[in-house]
Amino acid sequence: MADRSSAFPLRLRNPRLRALVRDVARQEGVSQNELIEHAIEGDMVMRGRLLAADLQAAASRLGQLSDEAYGDVVARSMRDFAEGEGRPEPLQSFALHSDVGRGPAHGAPQQPAGQEQAGVLAAFRTGHR
Repeated sequence: MADRSSAFPLRLRNPRLRALVRDVARQEGVSQNELIEHAIEGDMVMRGRLLAADLQAAASRLGQLSDEAYGDVVARSMRDFAEGEGRPEPLQSFALHSDVGRGPAHGAPQQPAGQEQAGVLAAFRTGHR
């Protein structure tokens, strides 16, 4: 026996349609409800296939647009990077020199290698205090 809790009354407003459903159901040897259910099921299957095809086509178009947009973003970022590399640095760096450790080009005596290394290490140790 069919579950009546999920049933709903169907009212066919068009008298010609009611008569057609009654005649076809009688000719097919099925109830009017069964005939209508089969018709609805067939319609839902076709609508579902059309909807799925529409969604797949839309997803494909969106995927193509996304690929194009990604390509545009990458090309633009590469152009921007190249332009940025051609510009002068916003903060120019320069070397800080003390009298200790200056080479002969500046007129100061050259320190022995061991003292030079010790001076570098001392500078780093001082910065961490």
